[in-house]
Amino acid sequence: MIKEEFSIEHIDKVDKPDKAVIKKLKSLEKSHLCKWTPIDFDEIGSLTYLVTRAAAEFASLRNVFGQIKEKDPAFQPRTFFDFGSGVASGLWAARDIFGRLNEAFLVDHSKHMNDLARLILGGGDDLQVPAGISFRLQTPSSVNLTYDLVLCSNTLLELPTAEDRLTTLHNLWARVEQDGYLVLVETGTNAGFHVIAEARDYLNQLSRLSDDDDGVDVGHVVAPCPHDAACPRHSQDTIPCNFPVRYRNFDIPDLVPRQERDLVKTDLISYLVYKKSNREAASQPRMVEAPVRAKGNIYCRLCTNMGTLQEVLVRKKDDEDLFQLTKRMKWGDELPVNLKEWADKPRVGTPWMKYAKNQN
Repeated sequence: MIKEEFSIEHIDKVDKPDKAVIKKLKSLEKSHLCKWTPIDFDEIGSLTYLVTRAAAEFASLRNVFGQIKEKDPAFQPRTFFDFGSGVASGLWAARDIFGRLNEAFLVDHSKHMNDLARLILGGGDDLQVPAGISFRLQTPSSVNLTYDLVLCSNTLLELPTAEDRLTTLHNLWARVEQDGYLVLVETGTNAGFHVIAEARDYLNQLSRLSDDDDGVDVGHVVAPCPHDAACPRHSQDTIPCNFPVRYRNFDIPDLVPRQERDLVKTDLISYLVYKKSNREAASQPRMVEAPVRAKGNIYCRLCTNMGTLQEVLVRKKDDEDLFQLTKRMKWGDELPVNLKEWADKPRVGTPWMKYAKNQN
């Protein structure tokens, strides 16, 4: 557009810059490019987050931790690390699902968030925080200590560049104990899904390097993906891979109106659960969209352990038990079936095939 307006073939920014062209270029960049700015939570912002977003985050993390508990009943974390801990909703969810933790290390760059988290955990007295819980404004530079469960929730999107995100991710992965879990959660928007897919791809690359480098720990995806191949939603589809979470706001009489507390809301999240161990068994396909019900039929769009998206038809007349089970399933659930390898076969007898035969 600038080249056409000024009738030039090349925009020279170094040797002989044209002031009018450079001014126009800067104007266009200012109006079209997003300028990153850090999110700083002051005292009012922290309290607002508690009232408006903490319940949704708690429900999301409880849902994700519950999947770990269901898939790995023997997993009992004793140590917990939370990067971007906010008001400690990650710690609440971890305690609710796994029970008591011996040590919890919470990192958030906002002093006011940490103060509010201390106040809540201390039951109204920030000096009565339970033993074993530590707060920091910055992540320690040393990674000598490892943790059974490492969490980063709604924080990667706050980092300015992909380099900062991957550096942080590498640091978090190094803090995961062997056979431990790294959990990443973001909002279910296109941006949130892109950040999760970016992190998944990076961790998969690290795991592949483990064959050549003894210093790299191997890992695999536990949820939501049933495979470690490239994400078909990220590379082939046009909508983000996200999952709904239903919740009610906290019952805080002085801060949350009664009608707001009774209202059931739904949030979409994109998440990743990555375990530091080898994959021992194939996972079951997961519903990546709400199933579509018709008379005697249910259409399920699945992400399979072969790294593909497949639409599966469950017929009542073919398998009554599977049909009744599928009726009770929802978006995000795993379908307990073993799918055959999918092959794209032409449908003999369709109108286009008949047309092709007539042409011959």
